[in-house]
Amino acid sequence: MKKEFISLFSTTVLTGLLIVGYTLYSNSNRYLVTGNSQVLSETVDSPSIFYPEDQTANWISYIDGNLDLSFKHPSDVEVTKTEIEGLVIDSVKGLKVEINRFTIPRLKNLNTQAEMDIDNKIASHKNGFTLINSIEPINIGYSTGITYTVQESDFEMTYFYLPQKDNNYLLISSRNSLNDIYGIKETALKIIDTLELH
Repeated sequence: MKKEFISLFSTTVLTGLLIVGYTLYSNSNRYLVTGNSQVLSETVDSPSIFYPEDQTANWISYIDGNLDLSFKHPSDVEVTKTEIEGLVIDSVKGLKVEINRFTIPRLKNLNTQAEMDIDNKIASHKNGFTLINSIEPINIGYSTGITYTVQESDFEMTYFYLPQKDNNYLLISSRNSLNDIYGIKETALKIIDTLELH
């Protein structure tokens, strides 16, 4: 009887230790993101626009050596280069994502740049501008950047700032109608989430 009790007690303790150890291990790796010195100086627990990989598995891959990036998009979406060497991703249903590279002005960082951009939008749109979500960190692919969402006239605009080397950053904007009946915003966010910097 005593041997059975000791065996049962040992098995229960060992099982409990395994469960606690696994839980601690899985939670410690859940939000492991390396910060970028221009945006964040430490590991962050930030939102991600993650979608299961199988939803984009049949999408077309696009690589741009000039902007040092790649992403995936559905076959009914067109990617075109702009005159300033940026990209426009759009579809007949109204999807529009723009990607451009800029240089952060001396003695500024991405947060300051985003704040200046918001101030400029407020000044130029007057009454047709509403800040929906303020500046917050975000993970896109393997990169950490910042994002905010605004209403500009009849459109919802989400802006993403991703740092690159040599004090450059990518400004990604996603535009969708306020009555998004085709799920344009979700598709745009899926495209952006597949983005990888090279």
